[in-house]
Amino acid sequence: MQRKGIVLSAVPFNVYPQSIAFIYLFDPDQWEIVGEEAVAGRNCWKIAGKGESYLNPVNSIELWIDKEAGCVLQYKGYEGRDENRTEVEYLVTDSITYNEVVTPVELDGAYSDYADWS
Repeated sequence: MQRKGIVLSAVPFNVYPQSIAFIYLFDPDQWEIVGEEAVAGRNCWKIAGKGESYLNPVNSIELWIDKEAGCVLQYKGYEGRDENRTEVEYLVTDSITYNEVVTPVELDGAYSDYADWS
């Protein structure tokens, strides 16, 4: 069976990486830090490991974790092992900014039906 790669929604995995940690990193004997690389201009640890989980068919993974922020900036999930593996899931961060000051803007009338939660 041939599967195409699945593009994952970025926010849950980048900003809240605990879901990846719970699925893939719960057993420290199943993964290791294999190096350091830059992703989106950020210094990252590269982690490789087994991705075997009853929650996911992926059986090997690579993760790039921002050293300073702890966010997952890149993820690759594979079916198969070694040279026979096929990438089936991925997440790639092209750019990211932390602690940037955001200027509030007034929304036009198109959003007038929404409640004000402030």
